[in-house]
Amino acid sequence: MGRLTFISADGHVTASRADYRPYVASKFLGELDAWVDACRGCPEWTNGAPGLDPDAQWNSEKRLADLESEGVVAEVLFPNGMPFLRFGDLDYDLRSYSPELRRAAMETYNRWLVDFCARAPGRRAGIMQVSFEDIDQAVADVAWAKEHGLRGIHIPALPPDRFYFDPELDPIWRACEELDLPLNQHGGAGLPSYPLGDPRMFFAAATTLGLEFAFWSGRVVWQMILGGVFERFPKLRLAITEGNVDWIPRTLRQMDWHVEKAPEYLGLLHADISAIRGFSRKPSEYWSTNCFAGGSFLSREEVGLRNEIGIDNLMFGVDYPHHESTYPHTRDWLNATLGEAGLSEDDTHKILGLNAARLYGFDLDALRPHVDAVGLDAADILQRSSTLESTQPRVWNLDRPF
Repeated sequence: MGRLTFISADGHVTASRADYRPYVASKFLGELDAWVDACRGCPEWTNGAPGLDPDAQWNSEKRLADLESEGVVAEVLFPNGMPFLRFGDLDYDLRSYSPELRRAAMETYNRWLVDFCARAPGRRAGIMQVSFEDIDQAVADVAWAKEHGLRGIHIPALPPDRFYFDPELDPIWRACEELDLPLNQHGGAGLPSYPLGDPRMFFAAATTLGLEFAFWSGRVVWQMILGGVFERFPKLRLAITEGNVDWIPRTLRQMDWHVEKAPEYLGLLHADISAIRGFSRKPSEYWSTNCFAGGSFLSREEVGLRNEIGIDNLMFGVDYPHHESTYPHTRDWLNATLGEAGLSEDDTHKILGLNAARLYGFDLDALRPHVDAVGLDAADILQRSSTLESTQPRVWNLDRPF
């Protein structure tokens, strides 16, 4: 067995507040300085793994060292906080801000992200933050992302009266397909804006968020499949990341059943269903060819569903530097999940890196020296081990997603 090209499909990153200053447009410098001053004394970021200093995410060398200690040689990067967000706001939730300030926040973050990825060439896939409020601007943003080396687009939440299958979004999907930039729905980013800042409602809101992650991630999947988006753009790819993936096989079966039974319960027995529905294949087939799932992080049950989800569609996210991350016990987690399941070496390579490399365009030859230096040995990972439950005090559940 060889060493694994371990690519985490889910990492989080942001600059320190003051370090965004070189990246913000001049007209917003006053706004940025006021934000930095207002946040003095607040933690730079929250939800960090035990023992990590605040700079663990934006200190490039420290981040690389931490991940290499886990055998990770590359990662996909999402925000862990955005410019102008007040302490306590949801990481990516800019919906209460003016359109102009939302735009400034995303542009500032994206500029910084480009430079941060460049500090570790070939090892970081930055995911661009974008708005769909202005379709032409979004198309231009997709081109900017490609030109500046970012590896994907983060799908934003839509207002209640808009849907991901709406043909008005087709220019964005077309641009992503033509430029080979995958779409990403991260952590159910379509979630409603719950009142996390209200102490009386915090527990209910935070718990509701956790319960609804799968629904809001899945909503993008079934809207795009059933709305014919992948029929119109067959090379377009979508990844859902940081969430449970155990719901996927059940949902695929439900979609296939509904499509098969639609003529009967809609009274369309003599209609041309293929023309009405706007797609020609079974929904589960579009999942197989166009969709990926990044489990952060895969439970035993989810590993057991790997063939139903698709061994070529499944990825693993370490979720560094979040508190619930597998860091610094990723080897133990992999032993207790992939190892316990008795995976083959080929399947392990796919889940831990090859699928992510294919989706995000990582150069495997360029990663090889890093794999040789710090890569995990597949034989070690595939050892069966159940020691994690008895040795870890953190709230982890190997059998079900937390």
